[in-house]
Amino acid sequence: MTRTAASPEEPPRLIPFERAPNFRDLGGYATAEGRRVAWGRAFRSSHLGWLTTADRERFAALNIGEVFDLRRTSESEAYANRIPPGIRSHHFDIDVGSTKSYRRRLEAGTATRESTHDMMVDAYRSYVTGFAERFGRLLKLLATADEHAVVIHCMVGKDRTGIASALLLGALDVPREDILEDYLLSSTYYPPEEILARIRRTIEDSLAGPWDDETVAPFCSVHEDYLTAAFEEIDRRYGDTEAYLRAALGLDEADLGLLRERFLE
Repeated sequence: MTRTAASPEEPPRLIPFERAPNFRDLGGYATAEGRRVAWGRAFRSSHLGWLTTADRERFAALNIGEVFDLRRTSESEAYANRIPPGIRSHHFDIDVGSTKSYRRRLEAGTATRESTHDMMVDAYRSYVTGFAERFGRLLKLLATADEHAVVIHCMVGKDRTGIASALLLGALDVPREDILEDYLLSSTYYPPEEILARIRRTIEDSLAGPWDDETVAPFCSVHEDYLTAAFEEIDRRYGDTEAYLRAALGLDEADLGLLRERFLE
């Protein structure tokens, strides 16, 4: 059974940063064969553009050598990462879904909580179909990363990062129920109301009129339906995660072996 809170002899799941919420260690999860994801080798996070001096010192102490930025180019340019020098950064330019059409519905007042939820479900399906090449490239780079730790992030660390983390844990043979549990931790470590407050500051100025919190709440949340929709799309098209990793993401036995050697104890 997965432990969302580390036992006394294990590192904490959440790494406390002043200005990088939802910075989490992916270690500790058991694989189907009884191995365990190593602590301190792979992290997931919100964006790193607001790191304070203390945050940068904490970041450096984690021995991170490579950063995997899943944000759109416009996001990466607007909130450039403030990471210590000497760290390699990879950019993947992954969109968050149908945000332009969603903004139009918000402006027109036709969006509802239910339609926002449905939009997020559709977005998760599109992640695994429309961005397979980029997620495949991400996993191949992770497989060949050096001995330093890595961190995967997007803007708030729940959707694009959630998919990437799910695919990495899936490649490591972590059961889906544990992957889902890790995904849902974003609601604990970065509550929707905090995300909503930050998104309101960056989105509302571009809208013609006000929008209500109830309508936008599913956009700021994680939900079991979202990641489950991605899993169902994988199974519908490919049968299971491993077949998807091979056929859609282009991973072979050597890639999977390197990932497991790199990130499993």
